[in-house]
Amino acid sequence: MKKIWLLSFALFLSFSGLLFSDDADKNSVEGKCISGNCQNGNGTFEISKDSENFSGGKYVGQFKNGKFNGKGTLTWYDDRGEEVKSFKYAGQFKDGNIDGQGTFTSVIGYFDNRGVFKADEKFFKYIGEFKNGVINGKGLAAYPDGSKYVGEYKDGSYNGKGTFYNPDGSIYKQGRWENSEFKGE
Repeated sequence: MKKIWLLSFALFLSFSGLLFSDDADKNSVEGKCISGNCQNGNGTFEISKDSENFSGGKYVGQFKNGKFNGKGTLTWYDDRGEEVKSFKYAGQFKDGNIDGQGTFTSVIGYFDNRGVFKADEKFFKYIGEFKNGVINGKGLAAYPDGSKYVGEYKDGSYNGKGTFYNPDGSIYKQGRWENSEFKGE
């Protein structure tokens, strides 16, 4: 179960890296400013739907030189263009990338045949550090079953010192991790 959530989160981060790439010719964010100053200030930017991969979304926060920069919140839309709580990131951005301290939340659920997101009460949440759209540094990952990992990350994987807790709060494994694999005390 944890590997599935790590994979889904890794896909989210990979996708966000595509959305917020510095290469404006290849992967610029398309959409429109719907309020405020989306060049240099605070604003709300609606991200266009990409028929292949993305149902659109909304960024509310700070901008610098037309890019997400500073504190902001990014929320995804469902297939009908309505805001859903399935994927949400709130935290720091730098030059259009998720970068710095932030919180990513993913609710378990599914899209029905009309494109409406049906949410469950369970969620995956990561609170911690990001670098260039990838988990890097210290953080906490909380899983739907109540288990959690608290420790160091590198390139989206458990890497360095960390503790994995069972749903009842007892320690499952504590020590050194490499590429999300426990290596020992």
